[in-house]
Amino acid sequence: SGVYWLAARDVALGEPVYVPIEPDMTACAPPGHTRADVLAALRDVFSARDFFHPDNFTFGTPLYLSRIYAAAQAVPGVAHVDVTALRRQGRPDTDAVDSGELRIGPREILRLDNDPNFAERGVLRIRVGGGK
Repeated sequence: SGVYWLAARDVALGEPVYVPIEPDMTACAPPGHTRADVLAALRDVFSARDFFHPDNFTFGTPLYLSRIYAAAQAVPGVAHVDVTALRRQGRPDTDAVDSGELRIGPREILRLDNDPNFAERGVLRIRVGGGK
């Protein structure tokens, strides 16, 4: 039988602050792959159901550019990908391409729904060239 005592410390918990983001990327499809198929596959991988699922990010967890590159390069039909922007939505001054990570605060959680009906919840832009 154990008796447990809690430390006499107040803990202030607040609501999470969701940070909508705007990544932009350009991909190249190799010959024999259609641009439309590659675009659809990339959108599926970078959806809120997969890569940007809320369970994949916790409070204060930065988004590393290398994770985006790894996920994009794993998509069949992607010969090359270049992330041209990674920033908080509407804030060009937070572009993380040069530093390699998008930092957020301790109460913040990244969000990218990419839903045209709720653009304020993050927007993903992908262009695909090459292929057919």
